[in-house]
Amino acid sequence: MAKPQKSESVPVRLTARAIEQVKTAIIREQAVKESGLRVLLVDAGNGYRYDLAFEPKGKQTDHVSTQGGLRIFVDKGAVPYLEGTTLDFIDNDYGGGFLFLRPEEG
Repeated sequence: MAKPQKSESVPVRLTARAIEQVKTAIIREQAVKESGLRVLLVDAGNGYRYDLAFEPKGKQTDHVSTQGGLRIFVDKGAVPYLEGTTLDFIDNDYGGGFLFLRPEEG
């Protein structure tokens, strides 16, 4: 089986806060140390929703990038829909969590 192709382009850019929180979550969830972050685009019937998961390695059909020492896996079919997206982490009086920012929202 071929290895996932590593690409220099980045369909989803992570902020420094997001990278830090993902690395913390990998440790907290006791995921495999070398795990990367899978960014999923899920059909929600009336649009799409985003999802995140930890995976130890990418798939042959993945676009793979590295940011802040963290590997990011995106299915190549989802790349056109995610292009230009930023993943941030917010923490405020109402709680905290990951926030996807699309170019037209921003």
